[in-house]
Amino acid sequence: MKKSIIITLVVILLAAAIYALFLKTPGDQQSNAGEDPDSEYIVQYEWPEKPRVGHYTLRVVVSDKEGNQARDIEIIADYDMPSMRGHHRTEEKMKRNDKGDFLLPIYFAMRGDWEIILSVMKNGVKAAEKKITLYI
Repeated sequence: MKKSIIITLVVILLAAAIYALFLKTPGDQQSNAGEDPDSEYIVQYEWPEKPRVGHYTLRVVVSDKEGNQARDIEIIADYDMPSMRGHHRTEEKMKRNDKGDFLLPIYFAMRGDWEIILSVMKNGVKAAEKKITLYI
């Protein structure tokens, strides 16, 4: 009896460890991998914790190809649920913090697929775009 309980616990712990390897951990940054290689900017983003239904703040850092943080830009964020286009759509200009990072407070109203499009604007012209998709 004790042996079967121990084996069951080991299997459960092993399955949990494997599952955790495939999850995005809070604080992970995402870069512009797979985006337009001709863009002069690299867009990275970070969630302070894994988003669920509720309020969260997305942090975005934009740098040039040399790794210097871009200062002469603004970001317009547009987020919505693709399965319910227009019902939860929000578009707003992101604000900067003292470090120069862009911050976007987001309210995820319900579970499901969400899409965030970050448009990097330089002198009123779109210089780069980052599309983030996630499931809440």
